[in-house]
Amino acid sequence: MAHRSQIVLEGAVLEELKRELADEELVELGMYFALVTGFQKFNTAFRILYACATEPPASPGGADLTEEREVR
Repeated sequence: MAHRSQIVLEGAVLEELKRELADEELVELGMYFALVTGFQKFNTAFRILYACATEPPASPGGADLTEEREVR
């Protein structure tokens, strides 16, 4: 069930990153991508789906919080 990614940076992209970022920044960027892809693999394995409400919920008083109101 293990999945191994074969994705690597193209040489031109890596060279551009090396011109723009210090070695420490490249390592930090790589760690960030490792963390994010790890979470995505976890979510996929456990079938966790992202979802959000299409409309904001109404406030307890029923007022529309997205409506502009005059400030007193």
